[in-house]
Amino acid sequence: MNTKTLLDYYSRRDVQDAMVSFGAGREAVGRRVRGEYNRRPDVLLYPEDVLRLAKSGAVSFHGSVELWKNPMHLSTDMRPQEVAELRAGWDFLIDLDSSNLEHSKVAADLLLKALAAHGLRDVPVKFSGRSGFHIMVPYSCFPAEIGGAPASLLFPRIPRLLAAYLQEFIRERFADELLKKEGTHSGFAESLGKPLEDVLSKDRRTIDPFASVKIDSILISPRHLVRMPYSFNEKSWLVSVPLKGKDVLSFDPASCAPDKVGKTVEFGRCPSSASGLLEAALVFEKTMEGAGERRITAPGGGRSPEGGAAPARGKRIYRISEEAFPPCMGLILSQTDVDDGRKRRLFMLQAFLQRAGWGMQEIADKSAQWNASLKNPLQSVYVQAQINYFAKQARALMPPNCAADGFYRELGICRPDNFCEGVKNPITSASRHSRYFYLSRRALAEEAEKKERRRKREASREASREASRKRKTYKGAAAKEEEEEGEAPAASEQKKS
Repeated sequence: MNTKTLLDYYSRRDVQDAMVSFGAGREAVGRRVRGEYNRRPDVLLYPEDVLRLAKSGAVSFHGSVELWKNPMHLSTDMRPQEVAELRAGWDFLIDLDSSNLEHSKVAADLLLKALAAHGLRDVPVKFSGRSGFHIMVPYSCFPAEIGGAPASLLFPRIPRLLAAYLQEFIRERFADELLKKEGTHSGFAESLGKPLEDVLSKDRRTIDPFASVKIDSILISPRHLVRMPYSFNEKSWLVSVPLKGKDVLSFDPASCAPDKVGKTVEFGRCPSSASGLLEAALVFEKTMEGAGERRITAPGGGRSPEGGAAPARGKRIYRISEEAFPPCMGLILSQTDVDDGRKRRLFMLQAFLQRAGWGMQEIADKSAQWNASLKNPLQSVYVQAQINYFAKQARALMPPNCAADGFYRELGICRPDNFCEGVKNPITSASRHSRYFYLSRRALAEEAEKKERRRKREASREASREASRKRKTYKGAAAKEEEEEGEAPAASEQKKS
């Protein structure tokens, strides 16, 4: 992509108007070609701002999922309560992340049908610009209060809950559709370039469709950004174009080249109500809690062998010790003078520890220890909120992949060692390292055991030799004594004569 094409595209008045319209009440931040964001907070107030930022190096634009009374009052030093007071609302964004566009199409189609089944029709959807889709239920669709609390204060809890509910709602159908597309379990694994065991469901009877398509909304956090409609994607140089739900399955990304983008349309309006979806999700939450599926961090709960609360269900049945951690996790734990990315570091650390088989109490203790070591620590209430979130998950979440945008490389902590070669996720490196330690220890233990057996055999032989010497000594002494006793009478007789 050359600069002229980029600037020509962002010079379009309809593109500028569409982006400014979507950005109203949001943080709106430019992002440069290498992935770093411009200074936050920022806003788009006038159409001319789009071209001005593009000329200064911005290649894509990202808006906050949250709506603010005044975005420019935001600060990283604000307490959670202060952030909540500034928040005017939030949109429920379903962010589908996958490397397989065809699988993303199936997921987006099923999610739109699921929303329709709950009374939500004409929901806004757009191409992410690469191989995923963004589906957005605007804040205006939700009631002003949820469970007696203002809806604006229930972020990110409610969006996370809705995403988790919808994921379970489409899971079985999604798996069936992907199997139809790929033919077999092995074919599905091959399409992802993963081992079969990594794409099977927890009961191993079918595939886990979310091994291919992640719903990133489950990981959503305060001040989360999403690519704005009609923004470039700096990796594909395609445009994030809105489309109609009925066109998702037949969507062709070639239509999103900048010279193919037609007249813009407004993105972010939906005339339906989300009350049915919200009610179903809240029932789902209570059902899961009642079934014991969602674990809660609390003293006296399930315990792991190391003394922490039992970890969420995952594939790991043993605990990876800290000595086997990859360099990125070691740097997170050792670096103290950090301001940028503290929340991302906490999320990566907690997800890694949970997947590494650590108990929830251990994760809570390690998180508190890490936070206390920082020169500019996070609010303890935020750290506890993240612990509570992880504790409620039915399955252990994976930490972000090594190549994921906005994480290891951008934070300067991706420094691979020999165990990192060819891996996609830090937990794989840790598993390799842990196995190496295990095999090394086992080899050392076996060698020590052999030495001990040799020592015992030698000791046994020496004991036998010593016993033999004692027996010979005893027999010799007895024979001499007997001989002396026999000589004594003979000497007496000779003296008499």
